[in-house]
Amino acid sequence: MPGPHRAGADLHPSRPVSRFDQALVLATVLTTVAVAYTVTVLLDAQTANTAGRNTAFLVGLMLCARRIAGHQVAAITPVAWVITMMLIGNSGGNGQARPWTVILMPPDHTPAALAATAMLALGIASAPAAPMLRDAS
Repeated sequence: MPGPHRAGADLHPSRPVSRFDQALVLATVLTTVAVAYTVTVLLDAQTANTAGRNTAFLVGLMLCARRIAGHQVAAITPVAWVITMMLIGNSGGNGQARPWTVILMPPDHTPAALAATAMLALGIASAPAAPMLRDAS
């Protein structure tokens, strides 16, 4: 008489690598945000919070770019965003950042934090659908 049926191991022999990728990216970004917040609290350096927020935004942006244009374009997208924001992100000569810049906003800017969260969520959601390096050829 055959033993009990092992549904999980026999029916699904592969691992959910894309879900592991999502979890790893999310854990890394959340660690960065936590460290930035800790530095803010311990050193009373309010601008340290922007490091976590900007990391979340730029990682989400990179993952979205990877989904749309591939891994080569994704690698340069965060750098291009930062350079572009430094060149055209300020309005006029008064030094005020434009609302869509996100990374140039002050640490307590709630819409920038929401935009960073939304961009990260969109990037994480698009990660499993992006082509893997070995699938690109």
